[in-house]
Amino acid sequence: MASFIATDEQLQLNRGCCFLVQAILPDGYPFHQFSLLINFTDCGRLDGQSKPHVLNVTTNGTLYGDMATAFCEDGYRLTGTFNNSITTQDVICQSDGMWDEVRGCELKGIMYFNFIAVYST
Repeated sequence: MASFIATDEQLQLNRGCCFLVQAILPDGYPFHQFSLLINFTDCGRLDGQSKPHVLNVTTNGTLYGDMATAFCEDGYRLTGTFNNSITTQDVICQSDGMWDEVRGCELKGIMYFNFIAVYST
């Protein structure tokens, strides 16, 4: 049995494309060549800017495992955080072809309070 191990660099050069693989077999076995189709999940363009106060989104690609970063506008922080210094969010392209959810940004300094009302009679 022969196997082919590709480096990440080789796969990046050939994403979604057929390429020739040469199987190297022990002496006495016939030499074989075959085509191998690499099917990569593509999440497409991330539209994080549709979220409130997201300035821009940068990506290192749109395929499964690739990462994108959403940046908040000046004066805004990542939604749902209490730390004003958290102004970016990294999201990953998932195997189902969907990006992680971009949470959006909110004005720095907003405090959240949870109130629980207990009534007794």
